[in-house]
Amino acid sequence: MDNELLSHYRKVNGTYCIDIAVSALDELLATHDPSPIHQRDLHGIITKRLKEEIIFFQSTDPVHVVFHLPRKLQKYESEIRNAFRHYFEFEYMDSGVHLARRVYKARKILGVAIVIFMSLIAASYIVEHYFPNHVIWHIVSESLFVGSWVALWHPVHLLLYEWIPLQEDRKTYGRLKALPIEFVYK
Repeated sequence: MDNELLSHYRKVNGTYCIDIAVSALDELLATHDPSPIHQRDLHGIITKRLKEEIIFFQSTDPVHVVFHLPRKLQKYESEIRNAFRHYFEFEYMDSGVHLARRVYKARKILGVAIVIFMSLIAASYIVEHYFPNHVIWHIVSESLFVGSWVALWHPVHLLLYEWIPLQEDRKTYGRLKALPIEFVYK
């Protein structure tokens, strides 16, 4: 299946091309961003497309981006290249910060959850010890026991699963910021 997907991409000298054609600078760079051209954000449609397409390729596949632009935009080549690098470098660093914050938050929550877990387990055993033959107290004891495990669910979920999409985004931005860029003028 991967080969079928990759067959839709142009290949030049063994390198896959992600072709992006625009007719105006506003289609490539965000118009809401007042920064100089070389520091502007890329247009949301372009970034979304690049993020979606780069995942089709293995990390070992040679890939580069080819911008098909009108000749009148040739004077902006350096600024466009810098804007591309700037945007994905920022996203790469930002995703790293988000990842570190998520892991820190998960560890902090896990510390609190372990205290709650141990407290509820202890309370469960105390209730079971002092009221061994009462059905209501047995239900309370079991509820405390189950609640102790539920208290661990969120931090364990954060540590085991929620960091994965952030790590994948970081990897994707790392690949995108390193892509060679080529310009073709029509």
